[in-house]
Amino acid sequence: MDIIEILATTGLWAAVLRIATPLIFGTLGALLCERAGVLNLGIEGIMTFGAMIGWLTVYQGGDLWTGVAAAFAAGTLFGLLHAGMTVNLGLSQHVTGLGITLFASSVAYYLFRLAVPVAGTPPTIEPFAPVVVPLLSSVPFLGVVLSSQTAPTWLAVFTALVMGWVLFRTPLGLAIRMSGENPEAAEAQGVDPVRIRIGCVMVGSGLMAVGGAFLTLSAFNSFFPTMVQGRGWVCIALVVFASWRPGRALFGALLFALFDAYQLRLQTVLGGVVPYQLFLMVPYVLSIVALVVMARRARVPQGLMKAYMQGGALIGRVGCPLPAHDGVTVRRMFHRAPATTDDPVTPASVPLGNSCAEPGRRTRHDTEESCPSIARLRDVPLPGYRSRWPPDTCARRRARRT
Repeated sequence: MDIIEILATTGLWAAVLRIATPLIFGTLGALLCERAGVLNLGIEGIMTFGAMIGWLTVYQGGDLWTGVAAAFAAGTLFGLLHAGMTVNLGLSQHVTGLGITLFASSVAYYLFRLAVPVAGTPPTIEPFAPVVVPLLSSVPFLGVVLSSQTAPTWLAVFTALVMGWVLFRTPLGLAIRMSGENPEAAEAQGVDPVRIRIGCVMVGSGLMAVGGAFLTLSAFNSFFPTMVQGRGWVCIALVVFASWRPGRALFGALLFALFDAYQLRLQTVLGGVVPYQLFLMVPYVLSIVALVVMARRARVPQGLMKAYMQGGALIGRVGCPLPAHDGVTVRRMFHRAPATTDDPVTPASVPLGNSCAEPGRRTRHDTEESCPSIARLRDVPLPGYRSRWPPDTCARRRARRT
C-alpha cells in the first residue's frame, strides 16, 4: 500500500478517534484547571490511577460505567489534594503536581499488586463494545469510522462541546475565566476565586482520570503500570497548542492522534527500510513544531500559577503574603474600600484597581513613596485579610531577597 493511500483508509481514521479519546479527556481537564489559574502537573499520575481504579472496579464485579464513575471520583480526590496544597496553602504548583504524579502512580501500582499479587499476564475484563448509530452507519466511509467507536469516545467529543459552551457562553464560565485572569476583579464582583479554583481543579482532575480509565475499559481490557506512556505530558502541551480553548483542544488531540496512527501504519510499509524508532519520533516532532507555531500567538491566563488569598493578598514566590501596610515596597496592590465607616480612610479616598486615579490618566505606583494611596493605607489592615506570618517576618524575608 502506498503511503498516500493510507490516508484514505477507514482503519486509519477509526484509530485516530480511539487514540484521541484519552487525550481529549486529559487536555480538557488540564485546560479547565489552567483556565482557573492552577497548573496541574499531576495529570500523568492521575491518569494512571484512573486507569487502575476503573479496571479494578470492573474486575471486582462492577459494570463499565461504574468503573468510569469510580475513576472520576478518584480523580476529584486527587484534585482536592492538589487544590488544598496550591490554592489554600499557596504551595508551588510545579512541585505539588509532580509530587501527586509520583504519589498517584505508586498508589496505583500498590493497589494493583494487592488485587493481583502474582506477576505475569494481568487479568482481563470485557471492555466497552462499539456503538452503532443506525443513521450514521449507512453513510459511506464516515459510517464505518464512527460505527467502530465506543461510548466514551462520543462522551469525550460531547464534553469538549459542552465545556466550550460553558466557558464562553455562561456566567459560570465567565467566573472561571475571571478567576484565572484577575482574581482580585472576580472577588470585587462577588465571585469567590478560591472556591472556583478548587472546584475547577477537582472536576479537571476527574476528567483526567476518566481519560486514563478509557485505556483499560475501552482501548484495552487490562491494566499495566506503564500504559499511560506520557499521554499526560502531551495533554499539557496540547493546552498551550489550543490557546486554552476547548474547540482547539479537540482539534489538537485529533491532530496528534493522526500523527500517531499514521506512523504505526508507516512501520508496516517502510519498516524494512527505516528503523522503527524514527517512526515513533514522528508524532512528537510534528507536535513540537505545531506547538511552537501556535504558542507564539497563544495568550496565557494572567493569573496562571499565581497563588491568591481571599481579601486581595497575593502570595510571593517564597510563599509569603504581601500585605499593603508594612512600609515595604508593594509590587501588587489592590486598593480596597474600608469595611466600616469608622475607618480613618474614607471610601472616596481609596481608588479601586492596581493604579491610582489621577485627573486625565491612570498611573501605576509600586512604592509607598510614589503612591499616596498606599501611604494612606499603610496602617490600615485590609478587610478580611489574615496573614499566616507576622508582618516583621515578611519584612525580613523580603529584605534578604533584596
